[in-house]
Amino acid sequence: MRALLASMVLAMVSVAGLSCSSDDASHSNADAGSSPEAATAEGGDDVADEGDAAPTQAMVRFAQLAPDAPPLDVCLAPRGTGNYQGPMLAKLAGSSGTPDATTPGLAFTNVSAYFAIDPGAYDVRLVPAGATSCTPGAADAGSAGVSADAGADAGADVDAGAGAGAGVGADAGAGADVEADAGVDAGPPAGPTLPLPPDTTDLPAFVVGNFATVLLVGDLAPVGSDAPFRMAVVQDDAALAGGGASLRTINALPAVASADFGFGSSAGSWSPLFTDVAFGAASLMAAPSQGKADPNGYLPIAPFGPGAFSVRASGDAAGDIASSQSVSVSLGSVATIVAAGGKTGDAAHPPSLILCADNAPQGGPLSVCTVLP
Repeated sequence: MRALLASMVLAMVSVAGLSCSSDDASHSNADAGSSPEAATAEGGDDVADEGDAAPTQAMVRFAQLAPDAPPLDVCLAPRGTGNYQGPMLAKLAGSSGTPDATTPGLAFTNVSAYFAIDPGAYDVRLVPAGATSCTPGAADAGSAGVSADAGADAGADVDAGAGAGAGVGADAGAGADVEADAGVDAGPPAGPTLPLPPDTTDLPAFVVGNFATVLLVGDLAPVGSDAPFRMAVVQDDAALAGGGASLRTINALPAVASADFGFGSSAGSWSPLFTDVAFGAASLMAAPSQGKADPNGYLPIAPFGPGAFSVRASGDAAGDIASSQSVSVSLGSVATIVAAGGKTGDAAHPPSLILCADNAPQGGPLSVCTVLP
């Protein structure tokens, strides 16, 4: 498989102390240096080139995995200040000249690029995609936002889309490479737009030098025993720790409290890889024969595929909730497979698997993810 490469898109937008930019710099360079410029200059300044330079920022991205939520954008403010800045994807798309600059945002199954931010506590306000203001109820926003809190003290600088890796990632499909703009499958229309949920303020701090994904999971309008909407944070591996590749899984199925992921499917043989993955969380426990996952849930594996991979309710051998015959994880990949969709009674967003190449280069507002066939 050819390495996953994205052409460089470099732009900077400054609004009241907030700056956004995007490029295909590697993870190892993205968090180095003392300014957003250092984080986004791939080989272009001395700070980014010095491998021993201490990181000064945290890397954060957002995964829209709530099936009944409308397309969203993100605003950030240091905790408790109310000084929201953004919307982040709108600023990034507008400054980089992407074709969808007038309607940027995260539709269901989309994962944003990493934003480089000063470490600490942030309120995170969600606004409708296409909003040009972070003000709840503003005419250009369409509906109220949602706040979630992310940690301790925070600075003012925010830099977008700088996360990436060594040019190797996860393949999706029968031998086809995942491109930098893959995974933008919004699915069928979600029906009437629901109001965004109330503010929440219980997320952990973003830590300097760490990579994290904020999961937007659950139902805005819960049905039956489905989990209600919430935000949760999982920590990401920025680089391959060992072995030929590494893989973790995330359970974002609102109707499934605990899920098992494995190779194969109910149509043939099935070999568990991760068990008891809680809703809104990453894998922590590998199957007994598979070894031990690292603290972020990644398990060293041999590269594989294309082949079958599936998810089922924990302990249920009767059948798969979602499966794909086209999963590939290439040499050097740090990959995540997310199970999402499947809200009770929602035929428009059936359960599906999403494959993200967590250490792949980024060249735009989205991470390298694709919905698997």
